[in-house]
Amino acid sequence: MARSFVRHGVGKLRLTGGEPLLRKGVEGLIAKLALIPEVEDLTLTTNGASLDRKARDLAARGSAGSRSASTRWTTPCSRP
Repeated sequence: MARSFVRHGVGKLRLTGGEPLLRKGVEGLIAKLALIPEVEDLTLTTNGASLDRKARDLAARGSAGSRSASTRWTTPCSRP
């Protein structure tokens, strides 16, 4: 679905709703989205409750972010 959006000119993607970090496989989803060349801005909105447990895995998959209410991964930081 993300590839369809970027083909139509969308360059910013935001993962939100419920608590995205509680979703099974969110790390893999973030890694896959970060590989789409047309994605200029990849944002994850979180309350941070699970970020301490997920941050290392997210960083290992090529994502970087800050610990805040709205955690942001931008294209330059998300690709090795």
